[in-house]
Order: sequence, then structure tokens, then C-alpha cells
Amino acid sequence: REKQVLDQARKFISDYTSGSLSQPLKSTEEGIQYIIHEKGKGNLPKKGTPVFVNYMSLLMDGTAFDNTFQYGESIAFTLGEGKMIRGFEEILQQLPKGTTCTFVVPSVLAYGTTGKGDLVPPNSDLVFYVELLNF
Repeated sequence: REKQVLDQARKFISDYTSGSLSQPLKSTEEGIQYIIHEKGKGNLPKKGTPVFVNYMSLLMDGTAFDNTFQYGESIAFTLGEGKMIRGFEEILQQLPKGTTCTFVVPSVLAYGTTGKGDLVPPNSDLVFYVELLNF
């Protein structure tokens, strides 16, 4: 599914930057913009909750720099422990189990002015496709 998700995320970026998304973006108080593809059911995860996700992360130019699809298995981490960037953890707390969405994280909620080595330049907004599988 890696290629399918990559194509979908790149189309989102193209539509996002050209202002031609097929549905309106929602925004969090922190400034994360997102589109729900499939809304799950149930409670929302809270800080301290272990979550299981599939995701793909991309730069705004469409370059993918990290994803779980290449390994064929989801990752698990506990919300609020700083294992993922702040914006990623913030949006997950607003999604019920089973939700799939694509979202844009402002650089201040990602890697900020330092970036992430050769993978993410400083001051980069990031795009994520995520599937919140379980918690």
C-alpha cells in the first residue's frame, strides 16, 4: 500500500497548494489543518494512552521521508511521551479509533528552526497521512 498512500498524499499536497481540495479543511486550535478520509468510532485517545498507527510523512514538495508502510507494520507509542513530533501527537488526540486522515503540521509543531538532519529542512511544514488503528 506504500505507493497508493504516497500517491494519495502527493495529490493532497497538490490540491492543498493549489487551493483545489475536494472538501474543506478543518483546523485545530494549534493550527494543524486536516481532512478526515474515514471517521472512526469511539472515544478519543488521551495523553498516556498507547496508540497504534500507520503513517506516512512528507515535505511540502512531496518528498516522503518516513513511513510505516515500507515495513508492513504499524508503530506503537504512548501519547504525550514525545516519541513523535508535537503536531502529530496533538492531532491524534482529536481522532477516534479507526480514523484515517491527512493533515498539515506547521513547522513550529514539527522540527521548527532546526529541522531534522538531512531529512527535514529548517522551518518546514509537514504533511502526514495517518491511520489510527487502535488504542
